[in-house]
Amino acid sequence: MRQTGSLNLSTYGVVTTADEVFEFFRDSRFLAEKELAGDAARLEFTEGQLSFRSVAVNSYHASVIVDFLRRKLLVAGTTFTFETVMSHRSKVDFLRLAQERGFRTYLYYVATEDPDINVSRVASRVAQGGHNVDRDKIVDRYYRSLELLAEAVQYANRAYIFDNSSAEKVWVAEVTDNALLSLKTDAMPRWFETALWDKFVPEESGD
Repeated sequence: MRQTGSLNLSTYGVVTTADEVFEFFRDSRFLAEKELAGDAARLEFTEGQLSFRSVAVNSYHASVIVDFLRRKLLVAGTTFTFETVMSHRSKVDFLRLAQERGFRTYLYYVATEDPDINVSRVASRVAQGGHNVDRDKIVDRYYRSLELLAEAVQYANRAYIFDNSSAEKVWVAEVTDNALLSLKTDAMPRWFETALWDKFVPEESGD
């Protein structure tokens, strides 16, 4: 989107109108917080093609359009996958909403033992020409995401938890219908113990 300045929404099977897209951008609290709400007036939409040619497009705009696509696919009942840091509870709310609409939800959660590992990996990415993220933001997102893990698992039909602290990722646990937690490793990471193991309360069967 940043390279071409546009995005063809029909590629994702999304049928919408200019008014619907513009309203979603205008009403975005996220863009308002970043003082970007006014950019909605400079968007263009023709035959499924959303153009940002009059906007200095950035990751905030991308986040909003991805949220728009998710919600349209949810309403359409279309199966989809998305990636998120999950540092905001709106992502947990989205899992809940998906279940309420009849979706089977699957959570693949990956974390490291220490946020400094994430900081180091971002620095390596920057050295290779990738984009940077402030250290404080990385650390803040790390802890906020862990705080939301136990609740997110409640709205997942199946949750797979991984530790990515070393070169080889470790499958830590699997949770089924928030009722059965199966450990897949003998060495329980501290972050997992604190974020999920100590908080896990199996949901009782309705049978």
